[in-house]
Amino acid sequence: MVLAGVVAGVAACALAGFIVLTGAQDREGGGGQVSASGSSAEAGAAGDRVVVPDTCTLISDDLSDRLVPGGDRTQGDAYQGGDSQNQCVWSNYTATKRRQLTVELRIVDGGATTAGQRFQTERQADESGKSLLDGQRVAARKAVDGVGDEGYAVYIVDEGRDNGEAIVNVRVRNVLVTIHFSGGGGKKPIGEGTAFDGALDALQEAVKGLNTAK
Repeated sequence: MVLAGVVAGVAACALAGFIVLTGAQDREGGGGQVSASGSSAEAGAAGDRVVVPDTCTLISDDLSDRLVPGGDRTQGDAYQGGDSQNQCVWSNYTATKRRQLTVELRIVDGGATTAGQRFQTERQADESGKSLLDGQRVAARKAVDGVGDEGYAVYIVDEGRDNGEAIVNVRVRNVLVTIHFSGGGGKKPIGEGTAFDGALDALQEAVKGLNTAK
């Protein structure tokens, strides 16, 4: 997996709400609807998924312990979670170095083509930074190659909260795999390299687990 094409120091860019800690994004707009239950995700072309695995089972204990030492694991989005959408969160806010890892899988109704349209809509929103809060900025944008069908990553800094976050979004046919890895400590946000490396390590395990799940 390769990251390419860095754009640094963008003053008013970002991701509209992938940010679990600080923002919210309406994911229902454009490019297809995310299914809320397995029964509504109809079987499409060969290779399209109608069910996603439990995200909490995709990340190894070794990796989660390395990225979020001493972290607690919780199933996120209990209201929306189901056979076609769920997320898992590892977090530790009590340590000197704050860390949070979120792994999310979403089936997009309509198959790979519609998922691709949805992916591009999210990419444009994330890289344009239309919904970032005051004090947040995109410090780097990268393309993700070598895993899934298409992917991108952004690194967002929230200087007011001394927080940095890498968000990686990858499409695997009709499934969107989204990773958030964030944190800070010592009045400094987690560094760009550390954030991207952690998010990409989690992405590799998540996609591998997705591809091998029944």
